[in-house]
Amino acid sequence: MKQHDMMEAMRSVVAAGLALQSWLALAQPPPRLQTLAELEAFVFPPEADRIADSIDAAFAMVEAGGLVTVAASLGPGYASAVAARQPDPEFKRGYRDLARYLDLFGPCQKRQMGTTQGWWSSYPDPQGKALCTEATKLVFGSALRNQVHYCRQLVTGEAKPKTAVPEGKGPPWRLDEPPVKTHWLKPAVFYALADSAITFRFQESLRKHAAIEGSRRESVREACRQAAAELEREPPSRELVALALGKLLIHNWEALHLDHLERLQKEQHAKPEGGL
Repeated sequence: MKQHDMMEAMRSVVAAGLALQSWLALAQPPPRLQTLAELEAFVFPPEADRIADSIDAAFAMVEAGGLVTVAASLGPGYASAVAARQPDPEFKRGYRDLARYLDLFGPCQKRQMGTTQGWWSSYPDPQGKALCTEATKLVFGSALRNQVHYCRQLVTGEAKPKTAVPEGKGPPWRLDEPPVKTHWLKPAVFYALADSAITFRFQESLRKHAAIEGSRRESVREACRQAAAELEREPPSRELVALALGKLLIHNWEALHLDHLERLQKEQHAKPEGGL
């Protein structure tokens, strides 16, 4: 399966039956981002766990399990192979992360699949529900991040749409129109993010976050730099600013669950043999 075909398959895998849920999600008003403080709190919540609220506000999370199911059906070997042949650095990094998270997810997939054999068969039994919960969220996060980057490629014309487009029209495309429109992104929230960031010169805040070593994971700091670079274009593109900030939200969310996972792994290793 070609990489772009796989992205389209992931985009459409949960399309059936989502009309009502997507309508309800899109009907919700965008978050208040009318001041720099509100924007800052949305992207970098003071309480780290509240980044989940921002993710829920920006993305339609219904049927998120469908995206995990598609990714898990491919396995870490396939994701690594896709990463190896990717010329695009962002996709290369994204599929490397997906392969790494699927490797963590292997024991959980083994439990779910029972006696069915597959790439997961050689993995040990899972060490606990909490570890599987974090691994599942990381698989979803990396797959969703790849989806957002694919939207960026569609906006710019780097990726050719697989669906028909109006005659005489071409990129750059809007987020709320085909071929970029997808049930995963809430366009009103993404545009609100972009407009607020452009109005309040959010690149200055992003550069500060990126400059503080040790305060955030490098993946988050790099996402800050990329979003700042989009804001510093003359003129900035609403679509590209919005998608860069969307990826930053996901990186923040992934970092939170990597922290959770590492804490759980340390607790597992610290348990005495035969301990509970």
